[in-house]
Amino acid sequence: MNKLLLLVPLLLIPACAESHGSDANQKPAGSGTPLPADEQPMDRIITERVQLALQQERPLELDLPNVQVSAREGVVTLSGRVSTPEIKDRFGIVTSAVGSVVRVDNKLSIGDG
Repeated sequence: MNKLLLLVPLLLIPACAESHGSDANQKPAGSGTPLPADEQPMDRIITERVQLALQQERPLELDLPNVQVSAREGVVTLSGRVSTPEIKDRFGIVTSAVGSVVRVDNKLSIGDG
């Protein structure tokens, strides 16, 4: 009987591994949204770091809701609309200072239109 009890957990391990296996769309720990199919986990981390850095910049807070941040292979793309050329430049400067950012593609537009 004791030998049978020892074998039961061993029989369950493969089933647990299959149900909790790696999935390309599985969200990383602490993330609120699943990864897009083409986004790598490191890109997700870079995106989150950039977003955090931008949120900590008080001069950017009014324009931040209009800005989208994405990363691919360490290249961060900023898109959306901001109020002034100075704010656009500041978004780029703050983004480039974040660790692991290889390059910033600042596609922010300026003005209301």
